Amino acid sequence: MPAIEQRLHDIEQRLARIEASLSLAPGVPKTTDNKTRQAIESQREASSEKTASQGVAISHLLGWSGAAALVLATIYLIQLALTHGWLTPHRQVGIAYAFGVILVIAGLVLRMKDREYASYLPAGGIVILFIATYGAHLYYPLISATSAIVSVIGICLLSLVLCRIFDNNIYAFFAVVGSYTMPLMFPQLRNNTLDLVIYFSAWSILFSIFSVIVGRRSVLLLALYLALIIFDLIWRLNRPEQWLEALIFQCAQLLIFGIGTAAFSIIRRSPMEEATARLYLPALLIFYTLQYALLNQHLPAMAAWIASGSALVLLALYLLTRQIMKQEIAGGRFLIVAYAALVLFHAGYLESVPDAWAGWIGLLALPLIGLLALSGKYRHASDWPVTVACALIFAINYAGIISDSTVTSTPGKDALYLLYPMEIYTGYFLSLHMEAIRRFRLPLIYAGHFSAMTAAVYLLDERLSVSLAWSLISIACLLISLRFRDRILGQSALFILAAAAAKVFLYDLANLAPLMRVFSLMLLGLTFYAGGWLYRKMDFPDSFTSSVNASESAGAGR
Repeated sequence: MPAIEQRLHDIEQRLARIEASLSLAPGVPKTTDNKTRQAIESQREASSEKTASQGVAISHLLGWSGAAALVLATIYLIQLALTHGWLTPHRQVGIAYAFGVILVIAGLVLRMKDREYASYLPAGGIVILFIATYGAHLYYPLISATSAIVSVIGICLLSLVLCRIFDNNIYAFFAVVGSYTMPLMFPQLRNNTLDLVIYFSAWSILFSIFSVIVGRRSVLLLALYLALIIFDLIWRLNRPEQWLEALIFQCAQLLIFGIGTAAFSIIRRSPMEEATARLYLPALLIFYTLQYALLNQHLPAMAAWIASGSALVLLALYLLTRQIMKQEIAGGRFLIVAYAALVLFHAGYLESVPDAWAGWIGLLALPLIGLLALSGKYRHASDWPVTVACALIFAINYAGIISDSTVTSTPGKDALYLLYPMEIYTGYFLSLHMEAIRRFRLPLIYAGHFSAMTAAVYLLDERLSVSLAWSLISIACLLISLRFRDRILGQSALFILAAAAAKVFLYDLANLAPLMRVFSLMLLGLTFYAGGWLYRKMDFPDSFTSSVNASESAGAGR
């Protein structure tokens, strides 16, 4: 038997050498062609990667579960010792500290073998150290507030060191949360708002620098959110009269995190992407809301100016970063444009424009939208927030004009009734020839019709004269549609004609003398007949559709 086994072993070695010389993977038949062999090998690699990823996920779950179990075990041990009187408070806290330190040291020792998996132990140790410190001061009066604060600061710094060593975000999360929430635990830190400003700003600077060193924007982002929210909460609940210090803090955070974000892009050679910029937007909205509320309460005359100044600071940082990096920064541009749109709409329009002049400002918004749409050479895909802001300004004033609710004190309001439909009609005709705004032609034409009809209501006194004006607008639209072969304009004119007819039958005829009723019906009949005559002549397709089809046909021919 040993001789047979030796011969089989020799045969297997010979086959392995033959396969190696022919570049065949083990288990792949010799007769298979190259494509089949590559497909089999690719399938094996994919299966191996899937198995490996599943193994990593399971190991992560087990590692975190083990660390959490150790933390719970420590908590239960202290609770059990407290219930049965086994240990004095000093010994309980001492054991907790010792166990936390042991977990940190164990993770540092094991990191040479498997750094990622070993990082779970120090994470549990950091949690235990936090719990032990808070327990020693808040539950047992064993250490003074100063000692507890120093201890928490030390644990936060240790977390940052461990984040650097293990390259794990969880430690940075512990440090950021632990440092910014500490004033909630210790009243001594809340006695003076200026001291709180210095405390928060110091951590903000540290986390901004740390995020650049380790290359993690998430650290800076989390610090930004917590700094703004927690400081505002503490200040308003404890020292609301110290609003100037709060304003200084808000301005300082804008500079600290703005410079930190710019430094990250420059030093790490990592331009901010638009997806990352969207994570900053809520933070900027929080900053703007908190600061404007403070300014509106204490410095209302300066609120809009300071808000505009914050936008200029961000713009300067963006331009400086772009100049240094010698490239466009898509995320930075989007962030600046979005914040500028917010300032433009709220501080620039809602808060600064007097109600008497709002209608005229709204009249300027539509041409500005057109200019933004046509500036293709200078326009970027992320510039849409400014267009949205201008559209909101126009829409608000358009609604005010047609409802006659915001123009009672507006100088030249009668002119506005006419200028709004004229401007919208002009925008419609420009949309027929300009690709950038062509998709807005349907909303434009119907908005123009509605505005023209309401203008007739507000400018004319007689019921019948309003109906006559509507009919004339409809006929004019039909004539123009024939002249320029615009089927959409002609079809939309029927909307005005139908509205005029409904108004005559349901409203005008009720209070007219018999002879005037006859006259009104005759006028309505002639208008309908003329409209139908003109509509019959629209035996042509829509000019826009024809031009699109022609261009597509030309492209297909090429």
